[in-house]
Amino acid sequence: MDRVTNAEIKEESIEEKQTTKQILKALDGCLGITTRTKEVIKMYADYIKLYEKDKIKVGNLNMILYCDNNNYTNVVNIINKLLYKEGITRFSNYELLTELGYNRKKIGENDLCVIYDDNLKEYKINKLFRDYPKTIFIVICNDSNRKIIDNIRGYFTWEIKIDEPTEQEKAKYIKDTIKQHGLIPKVTSSELEALTGYDIETIDSCLIGAILRANKKKLDYIGKEELHIIKNPHHKEGMQKLNKLVGLDEVKQQVQQIINYIQVHKQRGTMPNLHMMFKGNPRNR
Repeated sequence: MDRVTNAEIKEESIEEKQTTKQILKALDGCLGITTRTKEVIKMYADYIKLYEKDKIKVGNLNMILYCDNNNYTNVVNIINKLLYKEGITRFSNYELLTELGYNRKKIGENDLCVIYDDNLKEYKINKLFRDYPKTIFIVICNDSNRKIIDNIRGYFTWEIKIDEPTEQEKAKYIKDTIKQHGLIPKVTSSELEALTGYDIETIDSCLIGAILRANKKKLDYIGKEELHIIKNPHHKEGMQKLNKLVGLDEVKQQVQQIINYIQVHKQRGTMPNLHMMFKGNPRNR
C-alpha cells in the first residue's frame, strides 16, 4: 500500500472543499477553450455525478482530447478534480504511459491514465484497456494520430478539442501572468503583443526567464530587457506551411532555430553568417 504524506492529505482536503461550480469556473482561465468545449465538460461533470450514483450504466468516462499544441494541462487538471470530487479517482495521480513503461508502475481503478501523443500506439492502447478495464483514460491526440484514434474510438465516450489560443487570449495571459507575480509590465502594449506570434510553450519559457531576471534584480516590474522581446515574426505563415508537411521533424526544428538566430542578430544590429548547405533527396529541398 502506498504511503500518503501529510502534504498530500492537506492538498486533497483543500481540493475536496471546492464545489463543482468552482472547479468549472477555472475553465474561464484556460486558453483555446471554445464555448462548445466548456459545455461538453459541464455535461461530463453532470455525467460523473450520475455515474457515481449508479444512475447511468451505459458508456464510460474515457476521453479523447484533441490538441495540436501543449496547452492541455489545465483542462486535464480540471477533469481530474471533477473525478476526485465524486470519489472516482485519487487526486493528482496521473499515471502516464511513459512512466508505466520505464518504471513498471501499476495502475488501478482509482487512477486517471493520461496518454500523450508520443505513446499513442494502437497495440499499446488495446493492451492497456484489456489489462485495466476499470481505469479512466484520457488520450491527448493531434492531427497526425487521427487514424489510430479512429481504430480505437469505441473505447471512448467523450471527445473535446482545444484550439490554438488566439492572439488576444495570449496577450491577456501574458499580462495576467505578470500581474500574478506581483509585477507590472514596463513595456508598451505593442511590445507585449510581439510575443503573441509564438506558441504558449515559448511564451511560458520567455515569461519564466523574465520573472526570474526581475526577481534577481529585485524589480517590481518586467521591462523589455527582462522579456527579451523579439518582434512579431513575419515567418509565421511560412512555418505553418512547413509544419503541415508530413515528417521532417528535424528540418522543422532547424528552420525555427535559424529564424530565431536571424531575429536575435537583427535586433542587435549585427549580421550573422547565413551560408547553408542542403543535403538529402533533391525533390524535398
